Amino acid sequence: MGSDLLSKSRRFVAARLSPEGQFGLHLTIGLVLILLAGMAFGEIAEDVVEGDTITVIDVQLAHWFRERAALPFTQAMLFITHWNGITGTSVMTALLGIWFAWRKAWYWLIVLTAAVPGGMLLNVVLKHIFRRQRPSLDDPLLTLTTYSFPAGTRWPPRCSMAYWPATCGAASMPGRGGCSSCWRPASW
Repeated sequence: MGSDLLSKSRRFVAARLSPEGQFGLHLTIGLVLILLAGMAFGEIAEDVVEGDTITVIDVQLAHWFRERAALPFTQAMLFITHWNGITGTSVMTALLGIWFAWRKAWYWLIVLTAAVPGGMLLNVVLKHIFRRQRPSLDDPLLTLTTYSFPAGTRWPPRCSMAYWPATCGAASMPGRGGCSSCWRPASW
């Protein structure tokens, strides 16, 4: 009984570390990365709740950037801010969705449709859970009345940008067309 269990355990571990098959190394690495990201998020969330250094640094950075504002840099950052906001991310997601539909990549279209809006909804939920006030500036360029979370404003673009490597990673798997077809504009 003991040697049979040990043998099954060895085969299970070997299968998880094998690059062959869909539940092999790719799944194992993915699960490890998800666990590490969850642990990092937990540490950041704990620091935010307790008002640790990260919240002080967040305010200091906001004031530092505001004191050194230069018109060209400010305009560039406002463009990036608006492009990576809800509207810009929605446009980018819609364009990627159209591309997937045109390529008849239905699986990836479903994943995209769930991942980006789901991540954006998670951002809103987390902000309401933590209820952290935004850093205040004397003369702000933009005023938001919603809650804040350090780097939370970047969730929409992260949701869509994180999707590209996942798509290309899947496309590079055997029988999926190769990663080069994801990045070559001619193949779009």
